[in-house]
Amino acid sequence: AMAHCVIGDPYYEKINDIPQRLWESVNSNVVTFIDYEMDKMRRVWAADKVLGDFLYVKDRQELSEKILLLKSDNELRKQILSDQFAALNFNPEEYCASFVNLIKSNL
Repeated sequence: AMAHCVIGDPYYEKINDIPQRLWESVNSNVVTFIDYEMDKMRRVWAADKVLGDFLYVKDRQELSEKILLLKSDNELRKQILSDQFAALNFNPEEYCASFVNLIKSNL
């Protein structure tokens, strides 16, 4: 896939939960749009406001227009993919070490 839009049910919106599929989409190297209702606090793309302004979408029309833009501009798509990883700044080694330490401290 080239792009994905993360949506969810009203309960997710109420509790400000970000669905796991968001992280799966980013890690699959897919441009990952988010229904703005899913992340009203704009936590996911907080590290890059310009990226967030592009990836948060309000309706089908806006999503469709942005997907068409990505289809017509491959360099833009590649830049967004790179920017997504940079904005999340996920370090798997650090995450795993922290998780193991958490388990050890609760044994």
